[in-house]
Amino acid sequence: MKNEVIIEGVLFKTPKLKRTPQGRKMTQFRIENIVYLTKDDEDVENMNPISCELWHELAERAVTILKEGDMVQVVGELRTNKKTKELFVRGGFYKRIARR
Repeated sequence: MKNEVIIEGVLFKTPKLKRTPQGRKMTQFRIENIVYLTKDDEDVENMNPISCELWHELAERAVTILKEGDMVQVVGELRTNKKTKELFVRGGFYKRIARR
């Protein structure tokens, strides 16, 4: 069974490059995914914040390209943080769709 998700949303903040204690490069950021729901024949906008992380060269490129407010698409695996039990997307690919 393949675990792949595609998430599109607006970037909350410009990502920053971090290093783990082992020296691995990574970045973490949140995007606001907009979902439209229909309630009593009226469309309602629902905002879902989604945590994402990118590693190695992908993280390096993301911090030079992505800026707060960009519309981005992240393709990756859905994971659970072992400490917080929060769902997040570990990206294998991303792209900027539009800049605000």
